[in-house]
Amino acid sequence: MSKVRANCRTDVADYLDDLVLTKSPGDQIPSERALVHTLGVSRNTVRAGTQQLIAAGRLVRRHGHGVFVAEPKMIVYAADKKDRFFGSRGIGSFENFRSPVQEKRAGDFLSKLIGIAPGDPVVELERVLCVDDAPMATDNLVVPRSVGRCSAGVRAAACGCLLCTRDFTLRSTSVGTELANSTYATRLRVGIGHPILLVEQIGTHVTEEVLVYRRTRYRADRFRVVLAGGEG
Repeated sequence: MSKVRANCRTDVADYLDDLVLTKSPGDQIPSERALVHTLGVSRNTVRAGTQQLIAAGRLVRRHGHGVFVAEPKMIVYAADKKDRFFGSRGIGSFENFRSPVQEKRAGDFLSKLIGIAPGDPVVELERVLCVDDAPMATDNLVVPRSVGRCSAGVRAAACGCLLCTRDFTLRSTSVGTELANSTYATRLRVGIGHPILLVEQIGTHVTEEVLVYRRTRYRADRFRVVLAGGEG
């Protein structure tokens, strides 16, 4: 086989991207040694190009086994109320594991979002959303704790089922990206700097004028987030 001269990691990534098109999900790609020989580049360049496709969700590394063509990305609808994802095998539901409810004081940023004063008490609940026991997203929900603005019943409802947004009307949704810090790298079992899709939502309780803030972080290599559709 004649060598394909690649002079940078982008050339390697382009070569691998074309290779993925000829394979099926789960197929293994050639080893680093084989790619070094085929492309005529250093091992570091092969690793950098491979990492680009891993970060984009086109390839997945299985430690001790090699690099494989990834399954197509799963889709989540930001406005969906049923904790679902949509994949090549149909509709699935996240498993979720809850952390203990935390009480803290609102900072300047959070207080502006949910219409309370800086330093007011809030209740926060965090979940880890999993597929086949593998963590795929973290979900944080913050609701005011102040007496009169948020009754004990509303707090209980918020911490019990609000994360599915069934009891709330969404006011706004935004989608952005960030890189995983050490905290979320640990929770999602990815490397520091791994790309993350960040979904932030503000909602209102249907019976009380209480603003609630929800922040969900999805692994960008496994998901696409769609703003429109998916309600219900």
